[in-house]
Amino acid sequence: MIAVGLLSGLAWSNPNQTAFETYATGQLSHYLEREVCQQPSSPFGEALLLSCKDLLAQNQDFLREVLRHRTQRYNLFLLSFYRTTLVLPGFSMLPTYNVYTLGILGHFYIIYVGR
Repeated sequence: MIAVGLLSGLAWSNPNQTAFETYATGQLSHYLEREVCQQPSSPFGEALLLSCKDLLAQNQDFLREVLRHRTQRYNLFLLSFYRTTLVLPGFSMLPTYNVYTLGILGHFYIIYVGR
């Protein structure tokens, strides 16, 4: 009886696609801010840094849409695996990444990032 309750709890707390998209959009925004925006490429680097952060903040819906179309969810009832092939249109300076994420107990854990 306890096992049934535990399994039911795991299944109930398995995060859904919308929760994943929110999580992944935040992670991607943080990555882009750190890896792209922090690279001043001209004497106007500081101004570009501020513009880059504003651009990211204003395009959260675009990032979410990219993630939605580039992610496959494998729902295993108790947990989910998400496989994202990350290629951002218009950002040819960034490599393609494959990101594997585990969703369990209402949380997400990135378990692999590779090129």
